[in-house]
Amino acid sequence: LLVEPDTDQLLLKASVPPSLPHNQKGYSKTLAERCFRHGESLLCQDVHADEALHGARSVKQGAMASVVCALLRTPRKRLGLLHLDRGPLQQPFTESELHLADAIAASVAVGIECAQVVEQQREQFVQTVTTLARAVEMRDQHTGDHTKRVTNYALLLADSLQVPHGERHQLQIGTPLHDIGKIGIDDAILRKPGKLTPDEFDTMKTHTLKGADIIEKIGGLHTVVPIVRHHHERWDGTGYPDGLGRDQIALTARIVAVADAFDAMTSHRPYRPAMPAQLAFLEILSKAGTHFDPTCVQALLGVRPKIESMMKQA
Repeated sequence: LLVEPDTDQLLLKASVPPSLPHNQKGYSKTLAERCFRHGESLLCQDVHADEALHGARSVKQGAMASVVCALLRTPRKRLGLLHLDRGPLQQPFTESELHLADAIAASVAVGIECAQVVEQQREQFVQTVTTLARAVEMRDQHTGDHTKRVTNYALLLADSLQVPHGERHQLQIGTPLHDIGKIGIDDAILRKPGKLTPDEFDTMKTHTLKGADIIEKIGGLHTVVPIVRHHHERWDGTGYPDGLGRDQIALTARIVAVADAFDAMTSHRPYRPAMPAQLAFLEILSKAGTHFDPTCVQALLGVRPKIESMMKQA
């Protein structure tokens, strides 16, 4: 059991066996709370001898006869506990087994705390990246929450495609930054209310290179450079900036290309109204195999109900 920082409540995170009967916690809440609040491991050799457990569900069900609660702690804080129990047909836990469980808990706690710190740092990093992306987005009054929507769509596609965890994390970090190069585009072009001229569009296209140049200089972000540089590449090799095609384009960039195009189509612009979602899906489908990776397009169609639900809630 690990404590939730926001609620200060102990929650079951893992159990053996992994699946418990319906309505069974799988542990003694009374003993778990006592162990955690007192800040020390405890041994209850006979649950029937503990008055505080009289009437407890775990005792009434007869599943637990002897319990050890070993405190998961580091010099900095209490993290939770290991709850071990034996049934009435087994030998009760002994003092030596309590000491063994306590030693194991002390060792395990170090790894748990390290994992929690890494996760907190990752969450803070995502928040920082998202804030940076929003700051860039605010320069273009017409895009609204474009990066947020594209990120949500990209992650839906990633889950549908069952991409590995590492690539999904790249999408979580890189998609909000896919247009960061627009920070280097002149306002006269970036915020132009009408359609761009060919020369202006050529300038706008450089945002992929400018963005990649920015990201390459930030430690720890090199893995998301393909998203920033290649989200406008096309499956048939006619995109920009490098004219890559098919599998030369990173899967993450191919996913973002679909998500980005769909959101662009369904978003209002001063020079054109937003396209209805139904037509946008058909337009994306019509360009499968030319503009877009057909597999990514099928993934988009597969999560269509979820996307339409998200659009209604926006």
